[in-house]
Amino acid sequence: MFIKKFFADYIGLIKVCGIGIANKWLAKNLLNISSSLREGNLQAADKAMGNGPFAVRKKSGKAKLYGQQVISGIREIWVREVYLNNDYLRIPEKGIVVDLSANMGVFSCFALALSQSGRIIAVEPNKSLNNLFWQQIDLNS
Repeated sequence: MFIKKFFADYIGLIKVCGIGIANKWLAKNLLNISSSLREGNLQAADKAMGNGPFAVRKKSGKAKLYGQQVISGIREIWVREVYLNNDYLRIPEKGIVVDLSANMGVFSCFALALSQSGRIIAVEPNKSLNNLFWQQIDLNS
């Protein structure tokens, strides 16, 4: 299961971030394989990728994402599409998406990429994360 998810994430990163970022992530995984196997996840490689910014794309939408271990959020939200699986959530064109606990804005940017004419209402009560969220928004104009 771990190997299958790893390769699915690698292929997904190629599609979302491009071959260069995907290959860099692959190399970071090889360098951190002992930590990944011991911890049972890929967080060591994600952390080693740094804070970005990373250019991402989905359909015709694009964004630049920045923040601590942002690759983890990219893999979860942009690559695995965890919120869209099994029709859990739909993001309609010209819709309004409410992002409660917006964190640093990775999902908000994802929703805007899928619905470029839509609107986002984002709430992040944590002051430091709120600052990161606004940095993310500024990065994406």
